[in-house]
Amino acid sequence: MSEKSKNILRKALQREHAPKPDVDEAWQDLSARLHFSSPVAEEEKHTTHKLKWISYALKDIAATAAILLVVRLFFPSIQLSTSRHSSTVLSPIAQRVETRTAHHNVASSKTQLSKDSTNITASSPIINLKTARAEIRHAQLPDGSSVWLNAESKLAYKLLSDGTRKVTLQGEGYFEVKHDAQHSFIIETGGITVRDLGTAFNIQSYSGRSVSVSVISGSVSVLANSKDYTLRHSQQLTVKSTGCELSTLDTYPLTQWKEGLFYFHETALKDVIREIARWYGVNVVIEQTVNVNMQVHFVGSRKATLTKTLQDLDDIDGVQMELRDGAITVK
Repeated sequence: MSEKSKNILRKALQREHAPKPDVDEAWQDLSARLHFSSPVAEEEKHTTHKLKWISYALKDIAATAAILLVVRLFFPSIQLSTSRHSSTVLSPIAQRVETRTAHHNVASSKTQLSKDSTNITASSPIINLKTARAEIRHAQLPDGSSVWLNAESKLAYKLLSDGTRKVTLQGEGYFEVKHDAQHSFIIETGGITVRDLGTAFNIQSYSGRSVSVSVISGSVSVLANSKDYTLRHSQQLTVKSTGCELSTLDTYPLTQWKEGLFYFHETALKDVIREIARWYGVNVVIEQTVNVNMQVHFVGSRKATLTKTLQDLDDIDGVQMELRDGAITVK
């Protein structure tokens, strides 16, 4: 390698950019080494047509060789592919840019995966769900469990560092839990703790009312008033200020709210009115002559207007209702 070529190589290695190569100069240099005559000289000597053709062909070959030589000198790290398949050849600068871009794309992909993934890490924020008045909401939790929230309810879901799935609830929720024997699913509400044992269950825990846990299928463990209870299918635990009551009942009416229905069977009138008033967000006035403990059966749509619902309730024997000054009057 000549001293000139060595100097070019040294300079190329010390910088990332190089000036555009002078093809004509490279051709002249190569022609001189190989003792080629330039096309201009050939034309001046009026050589034969065959020699002209050879000269031009050699010029093309030499020019290509000169370009490859310069590229090789300036960018020694480039690998020139001899494959018949196309390939992308990157300069050292482009390689660094592509590497940074690839890393960025991977990070973006992971971020997107984290958003879409059902596996929440221990550092993930709490997931909050909330319903307004006259709203029912269904959601699938990151662990695959499903929850329905009744109106004016709040739920918070958190995956703890040990894998425990922890939920806090205010209001009413129906749960279909994806059971995992290695990682508990617990719900804290109204001063009690409910632990899933592979089940579907309903919890009612509105402020100012008794807390109830009703098992639709499977079983749950409930810690209430420092005592453990195990509830199975069709059992309900009601937690009152005076103590806990365990009973067996038909759970079908308890879950129809998530289907958009008012469904009361052998339910005290006061409880029916309270639920309807809460759903529509109105006050209730009950006259003293009304037997609020009378057992009633009532089925209606939660999509109906308040006026329509009151008209249907008014058809119940012994019950008279009307909407007066924005409040339900029972007489």
